[in-house]
Amino acid sequence: MTSQIQRRNFLKYAAAGTAAVAAGAAMSGTASAQMNQDIDPKVGRFQDNGVPAELRIRSDRLSDEAIRTLAALPCAYRPIAIKFLAVPPKVFGFDYPHTTEKKSLCQFVSIAQKTNKAFYMTIDNENCMGKMVLGMWDEPPIGASGQAGFDFGCYRSHAANSRVYYNIPRLIKGTCNYVIFSPIEQCKFNPDLVIFVGDADMTDIVLRATSYISGDMWESISTNVISCAWTYVHPWITGKVNHFETGCHHGMGRRKVYPKGLSIIAVPYQKLDELVLALRQMDWKLISFRPNEKDQTILRNRMRNWNNLAKMIDKNSSFALPENKKNM
Repeated sequence: MTSQIQRRNFLKYAAAGTAAVAAGAAMSGTASAQMNQDIDPKVGRFQDNGVPAELRIRSDRLSDEAIRTLAALPCAYRPIAIKFLAVPPKVFGFDYPHTTEKKSLCQFVSIAQKTNKAFYMTIDNENCMGKMVLGMWDEPPIGASGQAGFDFGCYRSHAANSRVYYNIPRLIKGTCNYVIFSPIEQCKFNPDLVIFVGDADMTDIVLRATSYISGDMWESISTNVISCAWTYVHPWITGKVNHFETGCHHGMGRRKVYPKGLSIIAVPYQKLDELVLALRQMDWKLISFRPNEKDQTILRNRMRNWNNLAKMIDKNSSFALPENKKNM
């Protein structure tokens, strides 16, 4: 009996999903917005999934708790959620407008940050090499030959620049024809990645959060040119967080997208849930850097205890820091 009910539910939701996709192409922005508002935040897209109702979290978009957590970070510019789509966003009920701007891929994140508006772009909007790394366009032979990077002075030889094209990650051609950029507070989808831009204080918090639970190493990989490949595509393909400093990349530097000396951190969907959980559990300011007497007393006691623990392993060992020995 139970299996029959489950089968009926499956067929019912499968039919409803098919109808929704078919209707999506004709769905108006108003209807789409209403649809998003009507979704029970404790239900999400999959209703009969066996999880007790009070334990369910949304599976169709970022939870409200996640949005509030990411929005609270001390970023120089608001975090931007990004979504890669093969078909128009309206098919999935997203009513974001199509931008009229014609810019490089790296500039669209900045536009979303500065205007606080969500939108999507297509190949017609991108006027640099971003459309190549997104799989919308084949690399031009002259560019791939290394001529541009050689003439800019970025590389000593054509060969050195040309090698970049053999190493940069890119999406499979035709799989990404639309890219949504949304300030985190306006995000109505599960992001493929979230971009954070800020100073050292933000960088400290976000990078520590990416390793707080997993212990993952921090890695940074990029190239002087076509940095968009490492910002947007590399994290998505590898599942690894990437980060680097503004002012070190030719294209963004020429366009003055950001001031020098800020960090750009790209967190892919594979690490996003972990990042949010860590941010809600860990100290945003470590106890070592909180100078009040209460916290420093707690820290001194913890450090003194290191010596006690060390002696449980070897009574002749000592793990006390020099500044604490005089107080022991």
